[in-house]
Amino acid sequence: MKNQVWSWKGTRPLTGWRSILDPRIPWAQTDWALVVLAGVMVATSLVFVEGMAAADLLYGRDDIVFASHVRKLVVALPFLFLGYFVRPRWLRRNAWIVFGVCMALLLLVPLIGEERNNARRWIQLPLGFDLQPSEPAKIGLVLILARSLYRNRLESLRDWLLPGALALLPMVLVAAQPDLGTALTVVPVTLGMFWFAGASGRVLSALVLAGALFGGL
Repeated sequence: MKNQVWSWKGTRPLTGWRSILDPRIPWAQTDWALVVLAGVMVATSLVFVEGMAAADLLYGRDDIVFASHVRKLVVALPFLFLGYFVRPRWLRRNAWIVFGVCMALLLLVPLIGEERNNARRWIQLPLGFDLQPSEPAKIGLVLILARSLYRNRLESLRDWLLPGALALLPMVLVAAQPDLGTALTVVPVTLGMFWFAGASGRVLSALVLAGALFGGL
């Protein structure tokens, strides 16, 4: 079913930007606890980065610049509010495209990425900004898992193959940069998505145990 808008001529399919963005924000459906938690995390990051920058200056280094972190935060905030207006149906229809673009960016990192501290993780952008493709890849992973698990309750082995492969792909690409820390953040995100989809707690526990054993080895 396509999104529709009411007019004096009746309902008609949404076109243009209206098919992507909804000017009405469902404030009543907003998870305010999650919004507050995100705000606390952002404020905490500012405190930590400011402290790290001050320590750098104390020891004659300039690796961490607090103003640079604030500038990136100011650029990112409008996209946070923009996300409130995106229609869920548009995301569901275009989840594969978003995920594909995110994976393409990860594949570009070894080719045009900038190497720092023996790791190639960033793509230089104009105006002094850098793009770390592993970050939008997390959003792409959530969208594609939500799309693939939309009517999948993970009741058989076959049901696990596609979502498992979708989660493994960005994990491998990010770990190869190498960035094992960011790659491991995919694990709790994937397990949480599987849990909400209806996966058995025993199966998830077995996966966590197998992963812990593999990591130990």
